[in-house]
Amino acid sequence: MEDCILEKYILFYEYSLLNIVTFTVPPYCMTLYQRNFYALLFVISILAIVLIALISQASASNTFFSNKADFLRSASELDYPPFSIIRPDGTADGFSVELLTEVTKAAGLKVKFKVGPWKKIKQELIEGKLDVLPIVSYSEERDKVMDFTASYLRMHGTIFVRKEEKSIDDETDLIDKEVIVMEGDTAHEYAIKNNLTNKIILTETFEEAMRLLSSGKHDAVIIQQLVGYQIIRKLNIKNLVDVSSLKEQSLKPIAKPLLGFEQKFCIAVPEGNQELIKELNEGLTIVITNGIYERLYDKWFGPILPDPEVQIEDILKYLTYTLIPILVIGSFLIVWLLKKQITYKTKELSLANAKLSESQQRLSLAMEFANDGLFDWNLDTNEIYYSPVWKGLLGYKDDELPNEFSVWEKLTAPENVKRSLKMLKELINKERDTFEIELRMKHKMGHWVDILSRANAVFNEKGEAVRIIGTHVDISEQKRVEYLLKENEQRYKSAQRMGKVGNWEYDIATELFWGSEQAKRIFGLDPDSKTFSVEKIESCIPERERVHQSLIDLIEKEIPYDIEFEIHPVSGSENRTLRSIAELSRNDSGAPLKVFGVIQDVTGEKNAQQERKKLERALSQAQKMESIGRLAGGVAHDFNNMLSIILGNAEILIEDLTSVHPSIKNVREIKKAAERSANLTRQLLAFARKQTIAPKIVDVNQTIQKMLSMLERLIGEDIELSWQPGTDIWPVKIDPSQIDQILANLCVNARDAIKGVGQIIIETGNINITETYCREHSGFIPGNFVLITVSDTGNGIKKDDIDKLFEPFFTTKEMGAGTGLGLATVYGIVKQNNGFINVYSELNQGTVFKIYLPKHDQGKIDTNREIIEEISYSGNKTILLVEDEQAILKMTKSILERLGHKVLTASRPTKAIQISQEHKDIQLLITDVVMPEMNGKDLAETISKTHPIMKCLFMSGYTANVIAHRGILDEGVNFLNKPFSKHELFEKLRVIFDKET
Repeated sequence: MEDCILEKYILFYEYSLLNIVTFTVPPYCMTLYQRNFYALLFVISILAIVLIALISQASASNTFFSNKADFLRSASELDYPPFSIIRPDGTADGFSVELLTEVTKAAGLKVKFKVGPWKKIKQELIEGKLDVLPIVSYSEERDKVMDFTASYLRMHGTIFVRKEEKSIDDETDLIDKEVIVMEGDTAHEYAIKNNLTNKIILTETFEEAMRLLSSGKHDAVIIQQLVGYQIIRKLNIKNLVDVSSLKEQSLKPIAKPLLGFEQKFCIAVPEGNQELIKELNEGLTIVITNGIYERLYDKWFGPILPDPEVQIEDILKYLTYTLIPILVIGSFLIVWLLKKQITYKTKELSLANAKLSESQQRLSLAMEFANDGLFDWNLDTNEIYYSPVWKGLLGYKDDELPNEFSVWEKLTAPENVKRSLKMLKELINKERDTFEIELRMKHKMGHWVDILSRANAVFNEKGEAVRIIGTHVDISEQKRVEYLLKENEQRYKSAQRMGKVGNWEYDIATELFWGSEQAKRIFGLDPDSKTFSVEKIESCIPERERVHQSLIDLIEKEIPYDIEFEIHPVSGSENRTLRSIAELSRNDSGAPLKVFGVIQDVTGEKNAQQERKKLERALSQAQKMESIGRLAGGVAHDFNNMLSIILGNAEILIEDLTSVHPSIKNVREIKKAAERSANLTRQLLAFARKQTIAPKIVDVNQTIQKMLSMLERLIGEDIELSWQPGTDIWPVKIDPSQIDQILANLCVNARDAIKGVGQIIIETGNINITETYCREHSGFIPGNFVLITVSDTGNGIKKDDIDKLFEPFFTTKEMGAGTGLGLATVYGIVKQNNGFINVYSELNQGTVFKIYLPKHDQGKIDTNREIIEEISYSGNKTILLVEDEQAILKMTKSILERLGHKVLTASRPTKAIQISQEHKDIQLLITDVVMPEMNGKDLAETISKTHPIMKCLFMSGYTANVIAHRGILDEGVNFLNKPFSKHELFEKLRVIFDKET
């Protein structure tokens, strides 16, 4: 250090003295005395220089920092080229960093740098967390919080815009424009101070500002002119220009500003540290004087400054005042030293070059044969070398890519750059031994190349990394094969997982058992588990002996192995059904070697088969019930006609015979038998859903409440009837008499099932049945339903009898104790009203019937049941009676005439139409529904055209779609079921005619 400072002082004073002596008095004008005098003066000056230097050096050792081992804390901005840049290893570099290093070195100090954003490091200097910043633009505001050295550089701001921008020529055009500046920079302060615009956009770095402008965002950037051009060059930006253009200029203190925005760059320290300012000013003077400043200036600013126009006068002045004196004095010493060293160095260099050339040839040949690309990165100079093979891997010739670090950054995938730089930094800092990473790099043709990059660091004698040397290998084909293998393996695993198929192997010699991931999943094991032993697998199989024997039969007897068995998985509570198929492999001598097998989880298929069988049974049962219903409906028509004749004539005989007539009892028995037969027929029609009904919107609770007393009489005193109505029950649409039929039949069956004392419970409630529930319970349909539950404490029903429970004529009662039509009637009523019914029963535990009737969402509840009052009327109506069955026609006419009516009869519709045309006073048409030539409804419509006020009463033995749909009467239709009694006919006529009053 002392030698360095001495050398600087000698050079400085020697330079000054020579200039004074040489140019004050030209040598050819001097006398001998003058020449001797100046020679003596020169010697004395030299001695004085040496003495001053020694004194200064001694003083420096006592007055400079008390502890020279300490380092000044400094920092460099993240992005302020060329003043500060960040090397790939994360350390600081740039003009200001090197300048401060040289200044502190000249002042006998040391400095350490860290990096950070400008706003942060400026604040840390103000707070005293940093000792010095190498480049700070002087301003009055900053002078209040920090101290500055003398200005060593001036730089001027300018405005950058996109090339297509025509509205901005100078700073006066920035009003209402969006102007980008770096936050905390002097450009920021200048824009605010001069009120250039009210739309200032702040960024953290200058690079961010220039990128935003280049991408089309905002209008302009205010930035130091030189920094702007450096960033444009670095980022290869083509669409930005300086509004004033970069004119010929020098950045030294004598330069003139382009705009009112001018920066004087100084070295800054925290406020009040004048001693350090003094030392830095002295170091700055030395660096400027000894030419280091000039060297740093040319190194960092030369590549981006325009070449100045050279004037012949400047060259002559420079040669006259500077170069000639130096050359004269130094030439003698240089020539002597060169002559002494040239011979030795030339010989030494020749040998070294020969060895280097030979080594490079060997390395080049080795790299070419290996197809490995070489790179060599000098960390001191930041220079890098890429071999021709390195470039060829990416499709480039040697002269098509420059040897610059930015080439690697540009061609490497962004996601790989950051990780690579981190690993390189760790290699340089000795945090890792080697560098190895797989990269994706862009080929000249546009596709990506997979590269394996390996590198090692070269360290100097101080342990500092000075070079990174490495290779690139094209592994694209290897990666392609690996990808295909991985893709095929994934397809294989996916196929096994979706098909629930796993494969396994059993080594007969070693008794080792292997299973695929899916095989482990099937047995409830972790796919990554290493455990898949024979013992573990057989412990999951209840029929392990059968399965094991099948495997032995395959090995010893070559009996095909294709079996199904159940397992209880290691994890999970539900059993699974598996199908396993295996084959045997043998060695060259024919001895059994291995068993290869597959297993498939067929639980779903088994469950589906069982569900299919269940549905098939349900379908078969439904088809059987439907067939019986059709049969019942077909028989009922003719049967009811016969019963009508029997019942009607029996009633006529009873009226005609006296109570003491010997045949009166027989006739009454005939009537009772006919009534019982008619009741059976009605039950068959109810089951077949052929019963004609008149639905109303009802409150189920009210309807049941009204018939409780009747049900209590029906079941007797020994059985308790418990009524538990639900709240807010939804309305349903049903014929109220059908609810009576349902409850009467269920309560009678419950009474018969209870031996002695017992209980019958009737409950109601609302229920919503979801699609999910329906998928798991066949026979259900989704929607909102009103639930009627009838349960008893009786004997219960056998499981085998439940499926046949609703079949007509099926009964669990003793012979003669029941007709077997009660539950069939309930079933038909529920189905006719779009509901469904389920039964739950256990022997000696009672039975529960659950009836689901759909909720009705429209209309008001009809709270009144139709009550027929005893209103008499005169039987003097003219009635047209149409019936194709002569016996019924004759019998019905007789009943009507006995009631006092005038009756016109017709056995065919055409005859009825003819009669209606002859008699204009017809007040009522009574007609059968199903007749030859024309049905009853069409007949009524035809006659109504000429008799508009005529009433109509239809009669039939079963529901016909002519007047009803699915057994439900059309609105306002009057209907009488066959067979009917005289009283039923009388009541129906009274209802019809009473509506007139």
